[in-house]
Amino acid sequence: MAAYCLRSDVESVFGATNIASWADLDNDQDAAKITARIDRAIEIAGAEVEDLMRYMGYAVPVKDSAGLVPTTIENLVATMAGLWLYEARGVNDTDQSGNPMHRLRYMRMWARNMFKEIANGTRKLDANL
Repeated sequence: MAAYCLRSDVESVFGATNIASWADLDNDQDAAKITARIDRAIEIAGAEVEDLMRYMGYAVPVKDSAGLVPTTIENLVATMAGLWLYEARGVNDTDQSGNPMHRLRYMRMWARNMFKEIANGTRKLDANL
């Protein structure tokens, strides 16, 4: 599978501190484990994107006419990787009333909407079909 984004791309969406914290499941600040977890999140998000793109008729790995990863795909993978890290820790956020909530739900909805736009043709990627 192609690498669709870098750790720095995930950090640019959610912040380096958040990503490191979300990836530190054992809360021991072990840099090697944190890096491995972030790499795994990027791998899982990339595989999910490939599955969806393959279903929509795009060739994988997803590349533009210059052989590069389209920026839209890079951003989607980075967003999905960060969400995977965040959600894997368990969503413990609450609203002002103390009710449980997912504070990054809007990011999940954005990613789903992007895929819907690609699937229904309202968003056309510069990528090989």
